[in-house]
Amino acid sequence: MYHWFICEGLFVNTAAFTVEELRGLFGEQATASLSSDWVCVGVSTDTRTLQAGNLFVALRGENFDAHTLVVQAAQKGALAAIIEKSSQGDHFEGEIPSGFPLIRVENTLHALGALAHEHRCRFEIPIIAVAGAAGKTTTKDMTAHVLAREFGAEAVLKTEGNLNNQIGVPLTLLRLTENHTVAVVEIGTNEPGEIEILSNIVQPTHGVITNIGKEHLEKLLDLDGVEREETALFRFLEQTGGTALINVDDDRLRKQTSYLASHLTYSLERKADLTATVEMSPTAEPFLAFTYRLGTNRNAKWASAGVQLHAVGTAMAQNALAAAAVGCSLSMSIAAISAALTSFRPTASEAGYGRMVTQEWRGITIVNDCYNANPISMRAALEALRSMQPAQATNKRVAMLGDMRELGDASFEEHCALLQKLRSDASLAAVVLTGGEMAKAYQSLQTALTSKFTYCETKPQCAELLMKLLASGDVLLIKGSRGIKLEEVLSLLAVSVL
Repeated sequence: MYHWFICEGLFVNTAAFTVEELRGLFGEQATASLSSDWVCVGVSTDTRTLQAGNLFVALRGENFDAHTLVVQAAQKGALAAIIEKSSQGDHFEGEIPSGFPLIRVENTLHALGALAHEHRCRFEIPIIAVAGAAGKTTTKDMTAHVLAREFGAEAVLKTEGNLNNQIGVPLTLLRLTENHTVAVVEIGTNEPGEIEILSNIVQPTHGVITNIGKEHLEKLLDLDGVEREETALFRFLEQTGGTALINVDDDRLRKQTSYLASHLTYSLERKADLTATVEMSPTAEPFLAFTYRLGTNRNAKWASAGVQLHAVGTAMAQNALAAAAVGCSLSMSIAAISAALTSFRPTASEAGYGRMVTQEWRGITIVNDCYNANPISMRAALEALRSMQPAQATNKRVAMLGDMRELGDASFEEHCALLQKLRSDASLAAVVLTGGEMAKAYQSLQTALTSKFTYCETKPQCAELLMKLLASGDVLLIKGSRGIKLEEVLSLLAVSVL
């Protein structure tokens, strides 16, 4: 199920639909109340940002039902509302104005997707879909940043934040206008079939899968399930003649090269169309030396360039390589791509959470990765922490780690495996744990863990302990799943958003 979200003004759009288009999408019976000269401008799912002339789509979720807002939408100037058929009657709050058109469908979430698909098909532009177990939001941001250098920032539409589900993706596509010449759309999943659904809505011309790793195991069950789900994007591209950007460093993705007719490979470790070697600075900011093969015959020319990333860790280098591969597939020069990546800076959100964002507090370097966590992203973040050099030999590295959510039956095993690995990690002076899943693993292994492990039940306790542990020159990684909101610890420490 989907949780409701709202970002003020984020999804205001001017996507227009005629009555004939709506009848084609939803049928004569569902649209019988529409007059023949009716045209809407803009699709809205939230009455707080609804504008006069919009078409209102009443979504349902676990904790909300926008059918209660249909009357409000009509009063604010909506021209019609799409609602779900109900055997239990309508649940409007108030009386629907006389003559206000209601389009009755089986599922309003699917109706929103149908509207977005119809609107997307009006544009013959490259649309890049970004999927994967970890790193997709950063890859999406880096890719959009790279393409902005070639096409201009105003011409690139991208997913905001990680709004990558069956609500966020359609609302992103509905923002397409004639001013856009390319789009980068993040697509996510938490159950089988979702990547296929989103691929059919987005109709991407290009696709990136960052990696295959343990994610959303409650419904995807295991790595084989994750692979089947994520690679639905590549299967769509194969059927439609699109271009796949394949990370051949990932064993499961490398197999995809055998059947994808149109693809470009990239790698930090193997032979590929686009390769890069990585040198890590003392701050763990990677320097990448790119090499790109122009053409596939024996006389192919090679282009090369270097880039100093202002982001931390090898995982960021891999994300940058994926973004570069997209640029290459759209005929950007490797020099232009490198220049764009040099100017990229990860930033924390207004709420305070970040994706490997480096911040400074009382002389302490903090890596803010409170955005999300699963086993593959946790491993990458800890590798980045190990590669960072504290100010002096007497300074230390500290990790504060929260739960990795949505791992299903594998959750306890994965949290225990993480702590067992960290037990022998001499590079970390202290490990601070919090969250219910971490508590179970900590309690199970407590007698085998060293004194460098501490469990804190609350965020104020975490902040208090960190104040005692940390000194100027130390390095702190703070990471956990979005639901645990570890940025609140940073707020208690009064760490500013950079």
